[in-house]
Amino acid sequence: MKPRGPYWQEEATGLLLPPLRRTPFPTPRERIKQAKAHRIAIGQAWDDFILQPDPYESGVDVRDDGKGSIWVREARELPAALSVELGAMLYQLRAALDACVYQAAILESGQDPPPHERDLEFPLCTKPADFGSSAKKIAPIKQPKLRDYIERVQPYHIPHLRRPGLNGPWLPAALALLNDWARKDRHRRLHVIGGGPIDADPELHCPPGVTISSMKVLDVGLIGKDKTTLAKFRLKNWQPGSDIAVDPNSRISLVSDHPPRESNSDTLDDRTDSMVKAVEGVLLAFEASY
Repeated sequence: MKPRGPYWQEEATGLLLPPLRRTPFPTPRERIKQAKAHRIAIGQAWDDFILQPDPYESGVDVRDDGKGSIWVREARELPAALSVELGAMLYQLRAALDACVYQAAILESGQDPPPHERDLEFPLCTKPADFGSSAKKIAPIKQPKLRDYIERVQPYHIPHLRRPGLNGPWLPAALALLNDWARKDRHRRLHVIGGGPIDADPELHCPPGVTISSMKVLDVGLIGKDKTTLAKFRLKNWQPGSDIAVDPNSRISLVSDHPPRESNSDTLDDRTDSMVKAVEGVLLAFEASY
């Protein structure tokens, strides 16, 4: 199996926030900086794992009638640092959103701490009615343009939202995914992450006289400790007991299976990058308002 790495370089992570001598929102900027550091640590932990000798193994099973499957599975334990660093990144990004509202309340009220500080939060709602009932969370923000912006990035603007994901308008979708994962992390639910194949183009090395009648590469989520089917095939002139070899010819990248992957190119790298960019976009909107 071919690893994907090294990657997740710092300069390629998120938007290029313009450097400022002074910003009225220093805390959100620092939290985003910390989130990026945790994101890079995820990539480093993954690279350390995937660049080990044989972190995954593969094989082929063939029935007597020539129908068979190509499979892959974990050969080594995934590092615990992956989930730990992901949780820390989610916390910092979600806290950066709330810090934007908190700092805006200070600027609007002229008080630090601001009035009703315990009620302040950046709302992320999947229903318009829920946003209406969350008005107290952004009550100190009086600027119509900024309030309109907060409403426009709500997850309920994703067309036909059935699950938080990366479908629909990218910024509300990325914020929806961030909010969903951060909520689960607060309740100590482990994130379902691990290796997943991308760009799979498996090859079978058949004995003389045996040909491949058909092969279908499957969309695969996570590769676990049990056999995960990468492709199914049918052979012509197969003789039971014959030797056959396989090359999965697939790169393995770090992925999340919640929500299910939309394609084999849907990686954790892409999902977390969209979250960082979305939070930076929110911060820039707040900074431009004061």
